[in-house]
Amino acid sequence: EEMWKYCNAFAQMEEWKPTNTIETASIAAIMGIGYDWCYDYFNDNQKTIITKAVFEKALIFADAVYRGDFMNCGNFATWWPHCDHNWNFACNGGFGTAALAFAEQDEELTKRIIGASLKGLESALDSFGDNGGWDESVTYWKYGTQYLYQYIQALESATGVDYGYMNVPHIGKTSLFPMYMSTKNGGIGYGDGDPHSLLSINELSYAAKKLKDKGYLNLR
Repeated sequence: EEMWKYCNAFAQMEEWKPTNTIETASIAAIMGIGYDWCYDYFNDNQKTIITKAVFEKALIFADAVYRGDFMNCGNFATWWPHCDHNWNFACNGGFGTAALAFAEQDEELTKRIIGASLKGLESALDSFGDNGGWDESVTYWKYGTQYLYQYIQALESATGVDYGYMNVPHIGKTSLFPMYMSTKNGGIGYGDGDPHSLLSINELSYAAKKLKDKGYLNLR
């Protein structure tokens, strides 16, 4: 009931702040995860309401951006698919996660989004340092990386493989970044970031499992 309350509230919104597309992507991901987790509990009408909202407020426009059809992408920003900062992971990861959740509803459109979002991720993966560092500060590292990890987990859940992402050295090491940015006297901050930002226990648990290193769980 609680999940339906949140999903329905989002569904009833006129739009999901498309001019700030990163927010649209995050809501689409939330809706997709909620739909997937509670699929056996939602009734047919609830599923229809959620699905309709995600496609009409997010996926149709995201697909248009990916295809370069800028006349039909509504008020979406159009520069994010291949940017090299946190927006890349948040947008590609958010829309990709949603597309996976609703793949059976429109196989052609969701397949395009998944393919394009994976291609888009490549533009930002090289922004990690060799030791997993990130130049936007810990705050924006956290914001982007949580969607990257979330998307990788969704891919593995849906397809059985993580497409090798967690085998890329700097992606595996990046969960240690906030630890490197901390001292006994506090965190090391730069820009407008919070030096104490951490991934959630969900992402850290996933990193610990995939990398076979329980030490990641100590970062809480």
